[in-house]
Amino acid sequence: MKRRIVIVIGLCLLAGGAAWAAPLAKKAQTKTEYLAILVGGQKLGYLENVRQVDGNTVTTSQRMVLTIKRMGMALKIEQSESSVESASGEPLSFASSQNLGMTAQTIEGMVKAGKAKVKSSSGQQVRQTEIDWPEGALLSEGLRLLSISKGFKEGTRYTAKAFMPSILKAVDANMTIGAKKQVDLLGRVVELTEARTVLSAPTGQIESVGYLNADGDALKTVTPMMGMQMEMVACTKEFATMPGESVDLFSKVFIASPTPLGNLAGAKSVTYRIEPTDSSARASAKLDFLESPSQKVARDGNSIVVTVCPVAGKGGALPYKGADPAAVEALKATAYLQADAEEVVALARKAVAGAKDASGAARQIQDFVSKYVNRKDLSVGYATALEVARSRQGDCSEHAVLASAMCRAAGLPAQVVMGVVYVENMGDRRDVFGPHAWFRVLLDGVWVDYDAAMGAYDAGHIALFAGDGEPGDLFGVVNTLGNFRLAEVKKN
Repeated sequence: MKRRIVIVIGLCLLAGGAAWAAPLAKKAQTKTEYLAILVGGQKLGYLENVRQVDGNTVTTSQRMVLTIKRMGMALKIEQSESSVESASGEPLSFASSQNLGMTAQTIEGMVKAGKAKVKSSSGQQVRQTEIDWPEGALLSEGLRLLSISKGFKEGTRYTAKAFMPSILKAVDANMTIGAKKQVDLLGRVVELTEARTVLSAPTGQIESVGYLNADGDALKTVTPMMGMQMEMVACTKEFATMPGESVDLFSKVFIASPTPLGNLAGAKSVTYRIEPTDSSARASAKLDFLESPSQKVARDGNSIVVTVCPVAGKGGALPYKGADPAAVEALKATAYLQADAEEVVALARKAVAGAKDASGAARQIQDFVSKYVNRKDLSVGYATALEVARSRQGDCSEHAVLASAMCRAAGLPAQVVMGVVYVENMGDRRDVFGPHAWFRVLLDGVWVDYDAAMGAYDAGHIALFAGDGEPGDLFGVVNTLGNFRLAEVKKN
């Protein structure tokens, strides 16, 4: 079962904590704030916000620490972002890091003359690239200054481009100032101004509601994601840093199958009638499922009918030598799919030895990774392909990123797919669909799915999104995963 859930949480919480940083009085040089992170009233961890002024530069940092359980196993997560800007909000540099149970991954960037020189590190692997700085993109101080200039009068609306170091992209941030409301802050009720923020990326949206005091400080933020309400509430350092309750978030997104499906290896197809857990038309419109040769999607009122009919791979040139933009993009090495790393390239050569065509190579990579990852457990939050190549450890996420990177190294356009999969038994649950990751390969213009973690792809897979295995891809699942139920399942 995939565990990219932990990155969804971190991405959303850091976005909520960083996008509209609180004002700081001119006379102050350093301001530190703590917010408790809660789900359903249970404390998972905390967020620390720090803003420092030193002459003409302003440094803003956010650090998130939380512990969650997955099938009874505790996982500590640490993620942070920081930015350095001029006093007028001009971006100078940024950094991001995350530690999800294996090697820490870091990103550092220097911004100058419309470009950003970026260094990404994972263990001893270092990648240096240069990207175009998105026109008009702002970091924390720039966003803070913008929010002050617009004010907090009810009805005020404005849009900004918020650069997120963790995904190296700018997202559209739409802010709407609402009315004053009485808000509960861990038992203390105060009057605050409601402010709604929508972060929009090409892959989806993240919505949150913040509650601001007269200075614009966000004393509470509520972010719906994966069928849960994630809250950040201002508190003392002592309360923020005290141990949390290690909530099992993984089990909260299981979806019950209305009927047992048994072994799906021989099933030609399965048709799923899907309904939002919230029966409103708006909730249904937010649900998004991947259309592909193996998965057809149709809307029927508030319901969505998804038919999964696995497509078999046949032939295909090895390596790919065409010019299709989607294929070329799916061949590139990335920070999580290090297809150019020596260890990954060596494994790819070994796996595809003797393959006569692209489909044969893809099957061989699936089978190779299934056996190569020989320590299958839940102790890793989310590893890169290179980390998996070295550790041989993980579950579906690790299988998927390694297989995708090996495919790219072998000249096969490949992507990581995120969705849910049917299992007859998961802990004390029976006949459920749980979060999962697998990979797909472009063969003669047709995307064909493979699953190294489960040994094969079948009609028990429901795909939500496909991409490069990057944190930004998670915008594509946050409003769907955990927000739907299966009203009817028909095995064909």
